[in-house]
Amino acid sequence: DGIRDVAVTGVQTCALPIFIKTIFSLLLEVKSYRELFYQVIINSFMILAIIQARMSSTRLPGKVMMKIRDKPLLYYVINQTLHSQKIDKIVVATTNLQQDDQIVQAANQYGVDTYRGSEEDVLDRYYQCAIKYNPNIIVRLTSDNPLNDPHLKIGRAHV
Repeated sequence: DGIRDVAVTGVQTCALPIFIKTIFSLLLEVKSYRELFYQVIINSFMILAIIQARMSSTRLPGKVMMKIRDKPLLYYVINQTLHSQKIDKIVVATTNLQQDDQIVQAANQYGVDTYRGSEEDVLDRYYQCAIKYNPNIIVRLTSDNPLNDPHLKIGRAHV
C-alpha cells in the first residue's frame, strides 16, 4: 500500500505515502528547485495572452489584416498563440474606432475574445482588458509578429 509504520520517539506514525514519494521522484526529474517552483506557480495561475491590434499603424496602415497566403496576418498570430499549451485565454485588444471592426470580426471568426478601448492610450487598453479578465499573468503579443514561438517562456517555465 506504500505506507509503513515507523516508530519515532515512541509514537507510531505513518511513513511517506506514495504521493509524497512521487513528488520526490518528480524532484529528481527537474533540474532545480527554482524550475519546479516556476512550474508549480505557472500551472496554478491564469495566463492571459493579449494581442494588441489596430488598423491605424503609422508606418504600414492595415498591416494586421494584410493577407499572406489568403489569410490575414492576425490569423497567424492567433494560430501560433492557440498552439501554446499554457495560455488559458487569448484576447485581441483593439480600439473603439470603426476601422477596427474588421479586426473584431476576424478575431471572433477565429474563436478569440476581443476587448475594445482607447485608441490613444495603449496602456489603458491593456489595463482595462486585464481588469475584465482578471489574469495572474499577462503575455503581451503584437499583431504584426506571426513568428511567435507557441512554447513561450515565462522566467524559466515553459508556457
